[in-house]
Amino acid sequence: MNETGHEQDFKAGLYVRLSREDEYKQNINDFSESIKNQKEFLTEYAIKNGYSIVDVYADDGISGTTFDREEFNRMLKDIEIGRINMVITKDLSRLGRDYIKTGEYLEKYFPSKNVRYIAVNDGYDSFKDENSNNEMAPFKAVFNDMYAKDISKKVRTALKTKQIKGEYLGTTPAFGYKKDTKIKGKLVIDEESSKYVKKIFELYLSGKSIFEISNILTKSEVPTPSQYAKIANTQKYIKGAWNDKSIRFILQNEVYIGNTIQNKRKKVNYKINKQVEIPKSQWIKVENTHEPIISKQDFEMTQEMLKRHSYNRAGAAIGRPQKNMHLLSGLLYCGNCKAPMTFIPTYKKRGYYICCSTAKRYKKELNLCQMKLIKETEIEEKIINTLKQITQKYIDKNKFETEICSSCRLRKTRL
Repeated sequence: MNETGHEQDFKAGLYVRLSREDEYKQNINDFSESIKNQKEFLTEYAIKNGYSIVDVYADDGISGTTFDREEFNRMLKDIEIGRINMVITKDLSRLGRDYIKTGEYLEKYFPSKNVRYIAVNDGYDSFKDENSNNEMAPFKAVFNDMYAKDISKKVRTALKTKQIKGEYLGTTPAFGYKKDTKIKGKLVIDEESSKYVKKIFELYLSGKSIFEISNILTKSEVPTPSQYAKIANTQKYIKGAWNDKSIRFILQNEVYIGNTIQNKRKKVNYKINKQVEIPKSQWIKVENTHEPIISKQDFEMTQEMLKRHSYNRAGAAIGRPQKNMHLLSGLLYCGNCKAPMTFIPTYKKRGYYICCSTAKRYKKELNLCQMKLIKETEIEEKIINTLKQITQKYIDKNKFETEICSSCRLRKTRL
């Protein structure tokens, strides 16, 4: 029987974690949070207390506000198969900074799996019922969560300050540019890819349509922006196809006249990594931050031409509706090359097939996607069935019918 009164052989898993939020600690000389030092500290603690170390799980550069961590998930799998029955961390914040999820692991998951959890510096030990530190754990979890929220605010403020100064904070520069190796946050012209940007503007200003330009670039084997990035890393040419969306994005991007526009998206909050669009009025635009590739005169002329040649969702020019309007036009994309799906009439025009526009357009020149035809009616039927399943699951049918009837009665009364 061990010191806790439990007859159990403890097989310990040491969990260590470090994230960017830890870099903002006020004491810059405090390196105790490093992965290496956490491992050494926990190893010494486990040996001193006679616990058998089975494995060490280390998540480096992962925020404590999320529990979707590679090594953490591996540790959970080892708990499930009985490989470990003890988890040791330096403190509660290493386990996590989301007080709700942290509480679930402390109060529900670990006890249900008979796993002993120890947070050394916080004096927490789940197998010591009389331990007063255990009672303080929920409060410490809340403080850890508040700390993460505070750090998130400070980081956002620091980033916004840099954006206002015109410093480029993105990971991948726009096609035609690269990051300056000497000045952080500055873009410089990439001599090779900038030639293609100039060519795109020249072709459009000469009267070529976006469709024609994408054909010309693809048949000339000009690498797309994503392919160019891969070529820079692997030095290997990869065949691919330009699409209208990429061309239009380049033609509308103010980066090519020397302007930097940022703050277009933001995270929902410090716990959720999902990003949402920000209204254009809140974008941060700084002019003349780097050398332009296109003159302002040519860029303004391009924008005027784009307005005249603008298209609606169904692909018809504004003011000239398309004859065959498809319900799913502009909403379907190829899962392989991400190009829009196109519609092809069936025999005697009794319906339509849907296929990848890249496969249809370049079936002879490229072998990127298969020319696989899917009936439009089949896709529509699947979408409708999926919507039915969603409504049946989340909508109260009786309540919905009552509201519809009430709405109808109210409308009749007004009439």
